[in-house]
Amino acid sequence: MKFHPAYIAYLPKAAAALAAEIKKLEEGQPSAAGPTDKEKTNKRIEQLKKQLAQVAADQQKYTRENYEKLSAREKASTKKHSAPIQKIPIITSLPPLLIRTEIPNGK
Repeated sequence: MKFHPAYIAYLPKAAAALAAEIKKLEEGQPSAAGPTDKEKTNKRIEQLKKQLAQVAADQQKYTRENYEKLSAREKASTKKHSAPIQKIPIITSLPPLLIRTEIPNGK
C-alpha cells in the first residue's frame, strides 16, 4: 500500500507540514508559560519529530525506483491491494433529504 503513487506524492507534503509545525511550536513557546504547558508542548514536539523521522524513512524506502525493483509477485500484490482504494467513489455532494409531510386531505 505504501508504494501507491498517492502515498509517494503525499510524503514530501507531510514532511514539510511536520517540519513547519515543529518550528512553529519551538519558536512559539512562551517563556512565562506554566510547567504543564511547557511539558505538553515539549511532548507534542517529540511526537512530531518521531512522525517526521518516520516520513523521512518512508521517503527513502517507498520510491518509484524501489517499486521497480520488486519481484513480479510483490508488484501484483501491491496492485491488488491498492486497486480497491482507487475504485471508492468520493461523495462530493449529497442529495437533499426528502421530508414526507402528511397531506391534510389524505391524498
